[in-house]
Amino acid sequence: MDETRALRLAGYAGIAFSVLSLIVIPFAYPPAPPLGATGLAWANWYREHRAGFLIGNYLGVASFFLGFVQLALLSARLRRREGPLGWLSSLVFGTGTFGYTVFACSRFLSSRSISCSSWRRATSASGRTYVATPFSTFPTVHPERC
Repeated sequence: MDETRALRLAGYAGIAFSVLSLIVIPFAYPPAPPLGATGLAWANWYREHRAGFLIGNYLGVASFFLGFVQLALLSARLRRREGPLGWLSSLVFGTGTFGYTVFACSRFLSSRSISCSSWRRATSASGRTYVATPFSTFPTVHPERC
């Protein structure tokens, strides 16, 4: 890919990344219940806001991909400019990848867990079991530990 086309693609990816990142914001409202809320409160919130919640998550994943494309093209340009003995392009790509990984892990792995007492109250009050999808950051419940 020639330099002009790569720069154009990086620019479009950066603009799309920014736009998608901003579009996700309205889907985050109203905010989720606080950490101490019951499982039933979480389930009710998720049921009422499911479509917006999932759309926001899918747009967030799409923006991650576009941001990573921009990062790869930026580090490739730096590599071409600095020559074979350069180190800056490796540093940019490594730290950028690390930053994306940390942010993705903080988003998906630190999803809030509902306490066992909240789980028992929610299931005994409603008689239903609430299951989180793997594509959302809906709080994870571990009934086998309760």
